[in-house]
Amino acid sequence: MAQDINEQLEQTVLLSIKQGRWLAEEWEDAGIHPGKRLQVFLPQLLQRLKNGEALAVNDEDALDLMAEEIVDAMNELKPAYGDLARRRYV
Repeated sequence: MAQDINEQLEQTVLLSIKQGRWLAEEWEDAGIHPGKRLQVFLPQLLQRLKNGEALAVNDEDALDLMAEEIVDAMNELKPAYGDLARRRYV
């Protein structure tokens, strides 16, 4: 039983690390230009995500700012699309 839980935990952690890395890579590929508030935190956050490192205290705020930037970028592509996607999938 304990081994099953440990295996599940390991798989969950591995998936989280992979998804963080994918987020960092996709962010860079998308070419979204972050606002001034995010510019301060973004380079370190992206590096930690790519390296699979533990996040810093202020990274949660930076992730929230990234989400806002993604929604705004999607809204530019199609009005209200980013807002709809956020409500539906987050």
